[in-house]
Amino acid sequence: MSPDPGWQPLQDPPPGARRLYFQGDTVTFTLTVPAAFAGGGWLRTNLGHADRQRREIIRAVEEDVPPLGRDWFDVPMTRMDDRTFRLTLPLVEVGHFAGKCFCLPPGVRTPIWPAGDNTIINVEPAGTGSANIIYNAFVRQFGPNKHRRRLPDPDTTACLQELDREGYAVIPPSGTFRDLIAELDFILGELGCRYLQLLPINPTPTTYARMGRFGSPYAALN
Repeated sequence: MSPDPGWQPLQDPPPGARRLYFQGDTVTFTLTVPAAFAGGGWLRTNLGHADRQRREIIRAVEEDVPPLGRDWFDVPMTRMDDRTFRLTLPLVEVGHFAGKCFCLPPGVRTPIWPAGDNTIINVEPAGTGSANIIYNAFVRQFGPNKHRRRLPDPDTTACLQELDREGYAVIPPSGTFRDLIAELDFILGELGCRYLQLLPINPTPTTYARMGRFGSPYAALN
């Protein structure tokens, strides 16, 4: 059957979709074509070629060599019935991958693609599939103000408010990594957190993007 601009094959998962999997899972691609289609179906992907993909990324950074996409290859799909091709692949490597199905009529070299972008497949380590409690640590708040249980005295409060009205930023003394380290037994042992996410410790904005007394950790100056 010759390529016909009046139809396009359908793919599941849809083109442009983003899917999260874990090492040891499988991913299944399904391609649906018109009943009269007599050709074959393939999946073009870089799944399973993480090492080659990594080498191209390193060469692009260290040697300024453009990535050539040598990690991509075509895998034939199995025809299930008159309209359906299917392929199931094991996900054994951790990484960021992509894929897209296409069909190829007999004697034709130009593939017919589903409409849309590649399907993104992110594969995480198997051990991260559950019990992922993340403690979000804002290092600057682990300083002298961590255990403050009362508001500043009225004179100090009035002084801070006056400085605020004048456009000045009054930021309390910052915590340190040593202050946070002293709390790790409690965070990891008592609370049962598994991951520690460190928010930026860079200088705090004092005018734009400032948030509260401490400033926004997502608007670091550097």
